[in-house]
Amino acid sequence: AQLIQKKNLQEIKKQLRNVNQPVTLFGESDSDRLNRLAHLLCKSQNDERDKEDEAEDEYRMRAKKQLADEQDELDLEAEDLLDDLKSKNNHLSAEQDASNTPGGGDGSNQHPDEDESADEDELANKKDFPSSEDKEVDLILQNVRFSEIPGLSKEKIVYKFFRAVVKQWERDLAKRDDSERRTAKAKMETRTQKQCKDYIRPLFKMCKKREVPADILYKLHLMVQHCEQGNFRAANDVYISTAIGNSAWPIGLTMVGIHERSGREKISTSKVAHMMNNELQRKYLTSVKRLMTYAQNKRTDIAPSMKVLN
Repeated sequence: AQLIQKKNLQEIKKQLRNVNQPVTLFGESDSDRLNRLAHLLCKSQNDERDKEDEAEDEYRMRAKKQLADEQDELDLEAEDLLDDLKSKNNHLSAEQDASNTPGGGDGSNQHPDEDESADEDELANKKDFPSSEDKEVDLILQNVRFSEIPGLSKEKIVYKFFRAVVKQWERDLAKRDDSERRTAKAKMETRTQKQCKDYIRPLFKMCKKREVPADILYKLHLMVQHCEQGNFRAANDVYISTAIGNSAWPIGLTMVGIHERSGREKISTSKVAHMMNNELQRKYLTSVKRLMTYAQNKRTDIAPSMKVLN
């Protein structure tokens, strides 16, 4: 019996060493040692169970977020298709109205103003966002200017331009061969594109709902206009003023007496650095900068003096 008890004691000490615990505490008996080991084993099992539950919850949250992102992407695709159908229907109705006018057909008796309006409708239809059949159209290289399409709001112009750049970036990455995709640079670029796509999705939603703040929308519209004109330096300046701001920073003592410091009224709320307001704005403004850089690299017809050096 003493030999069995001795073997059990050695096993208990071995298990305590395995869990990095002291073998014997001051004034501790064999039964206290056994109880301490049982408590440690029970606690470790509970910790492992908690870790498994946390890992399962984290996996469910990631899966739920992924499903939500996929659903948002499908919703954006569906809205794009609806916009394409509406633009096509408007163009067809305009053609039918033009053909139903007196003396129609050859258009020899039409008024010059009607010819100009028909040309504008045709130009708008060509410059509109590509339909499902035109997925291989490179809008960046063709220099499609959404800001010149009549009838488009600022939210629509910002949405169409950056949405086209995101899609074109995704198509360019899909054209790479397998050997190029395995490189570290290609993997980094793929992760950057996916992150940019996720970060700018809230901006697309706000553009669809017309909820973009007026000051940010004005700056984004200016960026789009400069990018379409090929002036990426001016677009970068607008981005810097949006992200960092141009407000006067308070330096030194501002309230040394009963009077305010001179020039303090220049620190106004209209010149706030919007990137520092919240995390959501920081993310989609960062994505806007990445998309402008990608559009700049795609435009080989622009002089280097109009580009921003990386």
